[in-house]
Amino acid sequence: MSKSKRPCILFSFVLLLGLYLSTIIGAQTTDQKAGREQEKKKIPPVQQTVGGTMGGVVGGVVAPQGQGPGQSQGQAQGGVVGGITKVAFDDDFLLAPRTIVTLKVEHLLVKPVETVTLQDVTSLRTETGLSVSYSIQWPEPAKAIVGLEITPTIIDGRGLELKISVLKDGQIIKDEKVIASNLEPVIVELFKNEADNIKLAEKITPFIQTVAPLSNYPKALDRLEIAGDVLIMNDTMVVNHARGGMLANEGGSEASPFFFYFWIKGKGIYVLSLWPFPGAKPLGVISDSIIRIRHERDYFVWYSLKPILPEGKWRVWVRNNPDYDPLQGMSGSISERDRQRIQSVLGRENAAITGVGGKGSLDRFFKGVKD
Repeated sequence: MSKSKRPCILFSFVLLLGLYLSTIIGAQTTDQKAGREQEKKKIPPVQQTVGGTMGGVVGGVVAPQGQGPGQSQGQAQGGVVGGITKVAFDDDFLLAPRTIVTLKVEHLLVKPVETVTLQDVTSLRTETGLSVSYSIQWPEPAKAIVGLEITPTIIDGRGLELKISVLKDGQIIKDEKVIASNLEPVIVELFKNEADNIKLAEKITPFIQTVAPLSNYPKALDRLEIAGDVLIMNDTMVVNHARGGMLANEGGSEASPFFFYFWIKGKGIYVLSLWPFPGAKPLGVISDSIIRIRHERDYFVWYSLKPILPEGKWRVWVRNNPDYDPLQGMSGSISERDRQRIQSVLGRENAAITGVGGKGSLDRFFKGVKD
């Protein structure tokens, strides 16, 4: 090869190498720029704690971020979560009409040039006159934890008054009252982060509704059946009948109601009906194949393998006699050996029995008890 061709080859090699390096550097620059733009768009989820003063009316999950809903426990106890999981106000157990206020709360970062709405939304539900509270752990750049307590009250002629207390680091930094209208949002400024010139604010949209209690079952029935029943008391299974069931066909109307019952050791006898009967209160709900009951601190769920009623959701009337003895009145009808066998069964932990009965059973369950 001649000397005149060597500089040309060397120049071509250097040119190609330069083009290659320039392409690599350009691609890296583009990737880095795209990455920075993507980082700007990333806003971590707001962490929220929900609580209340309504004994279970308002609720939130109690699991940390990453746990499933099945691992959370309780209502209205609160818990820090990345994005709220709502526990709905349970209208089923209302005994009288109530005015309920649902508050949709959107979280705003007000910057000098723009307002950013975070993805997470807090949904609260409470009665008028009763407070509900929650806290917000704001993501960067705010880096703040703020607590709020909201008390909605209907003011005649003015609308819905929202009394709002704002807490930071456990201290009340702001108290104010704002007037809102149904389904119209109001903006409430929390405080300003002076270092970053960012304001934190909440956009609150109320929804006011009157919720009526459930009604009694309106029709007459020829029969009522609970098939293969399972009874749960406070998350503990006390009855599990895989086969068989209970059938009531004596009565079937408000004038002559059906009666189902269950007895649980330490809790006494619970008698249920779809219609009112002496001494009973509307403490239960029946829907499809499930009966739910709340009595004082206890919660019962009674399952059937088949639908109990053909349609709808209806109230259940309940009466409890905590002192009832299942062997009461059986002394003349069973042998001593059978009595001992029954006593051994009833002596077990979480002992329980279920059944159906007529007017005679009702008299036996509440013999000597005043209505």
